[in-house]
Amino acid sequence: MAIYLVIFAGIHIIAGYIAHDEADSLYPKIASPPAKSLVIGSSRAAQGILPEILDSAFESQYDLPSFNFAFSHFHSRFGPVYLRAVRNKLDTSAKNGLFIVEIDPIALAANTFYPEDTTRFPENNTFLNTLSDINTRPNFHFLLQHYHHGWGSLLLQKFQNPVQTHSDGWIDVNIPDDYNSRQMRLGMKIPEYKKKYRLNSFSATRLHYFIQTITYLKTYGKVYLVRLPVHNQIYMIEKQNCPIFDSIIDAVCRQQKIEYLDYSAFRSPYNFTDGSHMTRRSARSFSKRLVHDINILHAQTTN
Repeated sequence: MAIYLVIFAGIHIIAGYIAHDEADSLYPKIASPPAKSLVIGSSRAAQGILPEILDSAFESQYDLPSFNFAFSHFHSRFGPVYLRAVRNKLDTSAKNGLFIVEIDPIALAANTFYPEDTTRFPENNTFLNTLSDINTRPNFHFLLQHYHHGWGSLLLQKFQNPVQTHSDGWIDVNIPDDYNSRQMRLGMKIPEYKKKYRLNSFSATRLHYFIQTITYLKTYGKVYLVRLPVHNQIYMIEKQNCPIFDSIIDAVCRQQKIEYLDYSAFRSPYNFTDGSHMTRRSARSFSKRLVHDINILHAQTTN
């Protein structure tokens, strides 16, 4: 019996060490070293902003490489859990980091019935709140407690999973990109977003932690606030359900003296897998546009 236990444990240890970036779409984000430059936000940023494009353009301007530490509306709305995770992920030796902070109305929203009660925030029940270490590979705590598949699948996921996370944190979604497929997924996403806004409303507490996150990152470098483009039908849902969003963000930018790159009006050049997330091709195009616009802002502030 003992020999079988040893063999069983050995297999799991080996599987943990060879767990690759495709094993779980979020695994590389909590099984990688701290970074001096970060992309933070929701799954829109996780799929829409490529660190490799940022790094190739800003090699001489910022402390790099950058890392995409964006998760999802479930994991990484602004609050005490995500702020603590960002603090743990940041390499605090940075003096000139680049911080892309993605924002949208849901990131500042919480349950309509108790929007200010942090004890009821859903991210409390995620690994971001329970992991003691998010900078070590292999991360056995995550694999043991939060990887809900047989460990043998760690060897197979590379060939089966259309969602692959690169070592820099970018989530690469390789699914059919034809018009009909995109429209089908959009049709499924619209009722999901309508329900999301029925259940959530603006939270002053989340706004407070959003500002705290910006203030913290400013200590270590330059912060750019970014709103990513989405499909027009998703944008209209956001506009109708959170009409105060633009005025809130404008006030934060004035107070914090940071630049805001709002791409909500620039939707037509891009395609979306489901209306909310850019396709991998559009993500590359958008990341290059973001680099271009940041360079313009940088030139304006240094001249």
